[in-house]
Amino acid sequence: MGYWKDGACLISNYRTGKTVPLTPDILRVVQSLDRWALASEVAREVALPVGATRAILRALSAATLASARSRPAAEPPDPWGEWDPAAGFFHFSTRGTRFNADVSEGERRLARKAQTTPPPAPTAVRTASVRIPLPRPQSPSPLEQLLQRRRTWRQFSRAPLALDDLADLLRLSVGVQRWARDPANRRVVLKTSPSGGICHPIEAYVIANRVQGLARGLYHYDAAGHVLARLRRGGGRPLINQFIQAQPWYGHAPLVVLFTAVFERTMWRYPVAKAYRNVLIEAGHVCQTFYLLATERGLAPFCTHAIDEDAIDAALGIDAVSEGVVYVAGCGRPPAAGRDQGLPHLDWWTDGQHSD
Repeated sequence: MGYWKDGACLISNYRTGKTVPLTPDILRVVQSLDRWALASEVAREVALPVGATRAILRALSAATLASARSRPAAEPPDPWGEWDPAAGFFHFSTRGTRFNADVSEGERRLARKAQTTPPPAPTAVRTASVRIPLPRPQSPSPLEQLLQRRRTWRQFSRAPLALDDLADLLRLSVGVQRWARDPANRRVVLKTSPSGGICHPIEAYVIANRVQGLARGLYHYDAAGHVLARLRRGGGRPLINQFIQAQPWYGHAPLVVLFTAVFERTMWRYPVAKAYRNVLIEAGHVCQTFYLLATERGLAPFCTHAIDEDAIDAALGIDAVSEGVVYVAGCGRPPAAGRDQGLPHLDWWTDGQHSD
């Protein structure tokens, strides 16, 4: 991928994050690399000295933009080929962001920024010749009451989460509800959240930190069998703090759920880059369902995207190409003191709390 940044033209392998400046000579060499060739052959084609050509090829190889082999080798098919470069560039180049561990300083920085660059208005009002007030219900429905109660929690009771609660959260957010047939008579699964083309790319992995009757460890949830498969023992708080950045309070959560996407499920049906949006949107569908289920049970849920994708994928044994983490959620029991008491980074909210 080539692009301009800070006045320089760069060429980047967005899957590895390696980048080199794109000079006219490098561009000529890159344009010749549509097939395997000897360095001397490349030099003749681009009319450069062999030594200069070898130096460029070494730089490209070091940046994973070219492959140096003694003989040609068959390349396996690229599963992202039909989504590249648009979706691939976004997916791979937005991984690995490092977040500031000092959350309070981050909020103070935003407060200083707001003095010169105010944030955008939180809602929009459009000028119109006719404005029609909409009715509100006289008494809220049970669903409305549930939606009003939904909040993000950052502190939890030391009491463990019940295994029944974990089972229901997984069963009703990512579990298979029933099997069906698509118009081509292929078997498909139906779940509680919508999925474009009935692809359902989202998988769930569980970090059990304090779950009653469940040994501490990392598990995969079998959505069809309603079974947990243990991938590793232990972990708990150190593992959670490794996976979730700049939010140490989540290390105390009894349960963390890692939502991944099996990209080929969506790629197979929709070989267009826009379908990558489906995957991210559907992760949001699943997470909101998880949130509401936890809220209904009187639990304290949370979600975050401030995660270390590389560490999570490595622990799960996935490669970010065929499957990768896209979202993280979790929950526990509410603490006796109430919501978010004693967290200093929340002091800048005018009412002492916030309602995300």
